Amino acid sequence: MALALDKNIELNIILATLQGNPLEIEKLIANPSINWTILYKLTHLHRVWHQVYAALTPLENKHSIPIYKKLALHCQRDKSRILTTAAETLRIAREFTKHNLQHCFIKGVTLNESLYGGLITRPCKDIDVWVVAPSYRQAMDVLISLGYQKKLPAYELSGFKEQYYMQHKRDMTFYHVEQKIEVELHFRLSYFGICFNPPSTGTIHNTLLLNTPIQTLDDNNHLFYLMMHGASHAFIRLRWLNDIALYIKSGKCSLNTVMALANQARCEHIIIQTLILVRDFLKLETPEMQKILSCSNKHPSKLASICKKFIIDGYDLSGGIGIYSKHFFIYRFYLTKLAPTGYRLNAILGDLFKIDNVFPHVTFSNQLKFMYYILYPFCLVKYVFSRKW
Repeated sequence: MALALDKNIELNIILATLQGNPLEIEKLIANPSINWTILYKLTHLHRVWHQVYAALTPLENKHSIPIYKKLALHCQRDKSRILTTAAETLRIAREFTKHNLQHCFIKGVTLNESLYGGLITRPCKDIDVWVVAPSYRQAMDVLISLGYQKKLPAYELSGFKEQYYMQHKRDMTFYHVEQKIEVELHFRLSYFGICFNPPSTGTIHNTLLLNTPIQTLDDNNHLFYLMMHGASHAFIRLRWLNDIALYIKSGKCSLNTVMALANQARCEHIIIQTLILVRDFLKLETPEMQKILSCSNKHPSKLASICKKFIIDGYDLSGGIGIYSKHFFIYRFYLTKLAPTGYRLNAILGDLFKIDNVFPHVTFSNQLKFMYYILYPFCLVKYVFSRKW
């Protein structure tokens, strides 16, 4: 699928920014038909306001650009948030280490300095930390002792509710009211039933954050995870592709090793799909990429085409449109094709039958747990009409 970008000036400015093409940026900015409101919205959708602001700053006419001052103020506020997030990451790391909790930070501020060359360069919505499943209660207690409150799940984890949650979910959410920081506590890293091995000395290493070492995934596993994570969300945010492109440019990882990891999980198509998007949107193609893409077939190309459509249309899966959007059905179809053989039924049904939506409202004994399944269809009908559980 060719990129239908000829008339999409605003998206082209974002792409030229991520491609590091200042001459193209200057040329595009001079176009009088730019919709500045759309451009500003796109910087937020793709989480690249720092990059766009930095790209506009060297321009002589920057102060006449309608969104320049607005971007400057937003970036300044975001810098404060990033510093708070980094400090909280270190605080959690110290407490987990103090309590001998094996842990690993993923995504987030761990990528800022290692990939972007500076802490104040990449916005971070939350902190993602991974612990082994048997340690999740101890990790919860530590977060609560640090002032965090459990936000999700919105019910007590015990009995059948705990069994269901631990089997069907992979993380829980905590929020610090004063710091306004959200933590996602992962007790499993998995997509479509494909599970990463629990954090261990073989898959984690130290990276520096504010000159302090913290534990994160080793580079090859981290890149593999970023590809899996981005693909599961159809790469609707270009920031995810930019993370991957910077990882490839850094030389810290081997795409052949990442392909070997994907081969074990039977998801090589996800790696190839990702590399197609990196090549076509960000104009990056290394010899290693060329070799992998030369062995491609129609399957990853079709997946990449769907993602391209989402990106060009500016579709946001978190926008709350849900079942009333045609993109929702395209996305469901996409997931069935994305999932490796053997996991496709899970991709189709995985988040269509969430009986845990009933859990906050009623509790049954283990002997009556079948009642959750009976009540769920009624709750689903209520949701369709009211948009509230």
